[in-house]
Amino acid sequence: MVIKAGSDYKGRLQLDYFYCVDSIKINARAVVPELTLSSETKLIGKWVPVMYLKNIHEKNVLLLSRKSFEIVGLSFPDSLLWIEKFEKR
Repeated sequence: MVIKAGSDYKGRLQLDYFYCVDSIKINARAVVPELTLSSETKLIGKWVPVMYLKNIHEKNVLLLSRKSFEIVGLSFPDSLLWIEKFEKR
């Protein structure tokens, strides 16, 4: 779940989020340059997909944009189509 949104020192969207693995809460932060800063308030409180390594749960990738799904070889899900309006063109 996205818990905080803002910008990094380069002005890119930065998200703080958490996810749970085996009842363990893991906090993380990611920069999402593919999305506009105007999306930050729309993302807070949303559950979004995270891919993590099986044995190292802290190593993760936040999957929000079409580009992030393409990088890991997955199809962009219909459930995230609402995010497309925040993608930089």
